[in-house]
Amino acid sequence: MYKRQEEKHVVLISPASTSPLLTDAGEYIFRVCPSDALQGEAIAQIALKLGYKTAATIVIANEYGIGLEEVFKEVFEAGGGKVVVSVRYELGAATYKTELEQIKAADPDVIIDVSYADDGQIIFREAAELGIKKPWICAEGVADPAIFEAPGVAEAMEGMIGTKPISPVNPASVHFVKLFKEHFGREPGIYADYAYDATKMALMAIAYAGVYDGEAIKNALPYVSLCYKGATGDKTFDENGDVGGEYMIWRVVNGEFVPIGKWTRSLGVQLEE
Repeated sequence: MYKRQEEKHVVLISPASTSPLLTDAGEYIFRVCPSDALQGEAIAQIALKLGYKTAATIVIANEYGIGLEEVFKEVFEAGGGKVVVSVRYELGAATYKTELEQIKAADPDVIIDVSYADDGQIIFREAAELGIKKPWICAEGVADPAIFEAPGVAEAMEGMIGTKPISPVNPASVHFVKLFKEHFGREPGIYADYAYDATKMALMAIAYAGVYDGEAIKNALPYVSLCYKGATGDKTFDENGDVGGEYMIWRVVNGEFVPIGKWTRSLGVQLEE
């Protein structure tokens, strides 16, 4: 997928590409958001901590959805759980009732969802219409306040939990939110702060390299990352152009994403409830 980009020495710094496959995509590929190798592990550990023995997955049929699903399944089943049905769907459909009927028939303890806000609106509303009352654990793709703008979605999602990368409160994050609200008149959406950091790091790498050249910029980025503390925190790149991270655990309460804990690889699931 990235072969031509590598051949042309074009640097990519992604603010939101979370697929585990990106880790081995090439030496010119970087990202400032954590890999779903971490998020899939987090979701699996949350499901196990809450005592769920069986799970169904419904995910977008792309690198994001499938990559996260595969990590979840590996960790969940290694911990004693069982995935009873895996449903992958295409974006842009008017309805997902056929896919949801498969989930309903499997009767899992919990449903794992990897969707974006637009398709998530349809899935959650139709799940409620079909009488699916199982608990859900969702990835960060739906954790955008815009999802509640469609009628009935907030009610359908009430009580659902999920994960999203944590953006720490620090001087850079406070400054970013202030600038964003002044310019756009609203709170920043999901990954807006990651896009801000990716852009700033690109500019800093170009300045550090002293020349607008792909190889020079690529070589400068690891040095820039060592001293960069951005709106989303520490952005030190490893040898694969990846960064670490931790995840907020949220619950939908009255149409809002309310923090109820967090997950880190070192400490695992930490719930406040």
